[in-house]
Amino acid sequence: MSLAVPYLLDAAARTVPEADVAVADDHMTVSELDRRSIAEAEALLQKGLQTGNRMPLPAMGTAGRLVSALSAIRIGLVLCEDAAPASDRAVGAGADRDVVESRIWSQTPAAIIGSRTVTHGQVIQAVQRGDLRDLEPLRPLLELLGHIWTAAAAAPSADPNVGSGHEDR
Repeated sequence: MSLAVPYLLDAAARTVPEADVAVADDHMTVSELDRRSIAEAEALLQKGLQTGNRMPLPAMGTAGRLVSALSAIRIGLVLCEDAAPASDRAVGAGADRDVVESRIWSQTPAAIIGSRTVTHGQVIQAVQRGDLRDLEPLRPLLELLGHIWTAAAAAPSADPNVGSGHEDR
């Protein structure tokens, strides 16, 4: 089994908060990246977006756009090459982010690439294997998650469940 992106982010923020990671054209600590992605995820929820809504896959060449993609995926928005997000928005303010994230698991869709639905588990498996060929449009996001995974796995007090399969949500 595999894990979901929010779990990886939370585990890394706990185990290696001061680890420096490359984020597109910038560098930041894992805790800063976590904080920024949480703030943006909460803003998306307040706009009425909900898990399963589609969001256009942003060009992830800048730290801001990469954080946007990470924020979306951490609350279960589905990154799509051809999405029209306005039509997918729900009416009213969104749910609590912690509650939303607790419902994301390995089989939750993370992206639609062409006609293929890619789950959180498949994203994490690609990061674990370092094999990003099948998910080229997600490459910057996967590379970022790879940096986070590597930093968390190398920590002396690393969560023993990261990478073991026991962390499935």
